[in-house]
Amino acid sequence: MPDGSFFRLIAQTIARLPDKIVIEEVERGRSLNYRDLDRSSARIANLLWRAGARPGDRVAMQVEKSPEGLCVYLACLRAGLIFLPLNPAYRAGEVAYMLGNADPFAFICDPSRRAELQALAERSGVRRIWTLGPVGEGSLLEEAQAEPESFESVPRSASDLAAMLYTSGTTGRPKGAPLSHGNLTSNAKVLVEAWGFSDQDVLL
Repeated sequence: MPDGSFFRLIAQTIARLPDKIVIEEVERGRSLNYRDLDRSSARIANLLWRAGARPGDRVAMQVEKSPEGLCVYLACLRAGLIFLPLNPAYRAGEVAYMLGNADPFAFICDPSRRAELQALAERSGVRRIWTLGPVGEGSLLEEAQAEPESFESVPRSASDLAAMLYTSGTTGRPKGAPLSHGNLTSNAKVLVEAWGFSDQDVLL
């Protein structure tokens, strides 16, 4: 069966342009290239796998946007896990509903909210809880640092789920909208063509 994983396309770029700077963090004074993202996401994928996560399991994350958060997303793609991002503005009750509804294997939250969210995550059956702050602080990267920086990506079909996004819930309870690897691949290709992305672009 051909590998329809969205990460397969990303891996091609990593292999072709490993030293290409892709993220510039002006405030933190650092630059990240594709090799950095590959190694960091591999460590996280290894950590998730060693903790017992397997293809089809969901990983919920409620953190501010950061390169480290992007690496969690990449780790889920390459490990065959379903990435479940939660709006950082969601309050405890909203998080509890979504964790109970989605039944994730793991939950990653800001270190400042662990005391508030750990009990409700455990009541929802979440098996592992890690923390990740806006500048990379927290238990997730601390544990992942000891993991290997390579990970053999799990093949996926285009129809396998890659992510789940919850609706705003303006007319009722929020609902999880599933996105397959094929959906993400198609969307990425359309955006590249529509917005004219090139090898010269850098995220700030």
